[in-house]
Amino acid sequence: MDVYAFCVPNSPLFCRLQEDGLRVVPVRKTLKYFDVPAAWKLARKTFGIPNLLFFQTHDFHTATIAKALFSPQMRLIYQQQMQLGVEKKGPLHSWQFGVLERWVTPLEGLKNQALKLTRIAPEKLVVIPLAIDA
Repeated sequence: MDVYAFCVPNSPLFCRLQEDGLRVVPVRKTLKYFDVPAAWKLARKTFGIPNLLFFQTHDFHTATIAKALFSPQMRLIYQQQMQLGVEKKGPLHSWQFGVLERWVTPLEGLKNQALKLTRIAPEKLVVIPLAIDA
């Protein structure tokens, strides 16, 4: 299996992955919303990659635009790391969650919160505990 990491150049993760000899693709830090040029670049860099796993909410919009506009065959998988906090049922969030292939969450409680605070389809949510919690 080929694995690529898309990281901001010179970030601690970028440097560590390079030191370990893993494939690192440099990407600039994107705007939180409506960064269509960044989405286009991401789609070009991921062309032919079947799955894109991301875990920063800051990257949510860029990833969903890349898939929807430029790379519809790519499957998006979001790895939730923190609780939501506020309701996200508006048109923008509902569209973004609809584009996802899967939403992975580490806890049953976070799954229940996502179901309550979003319009994510229940069949897209999956609980995969962190190794320490398994």
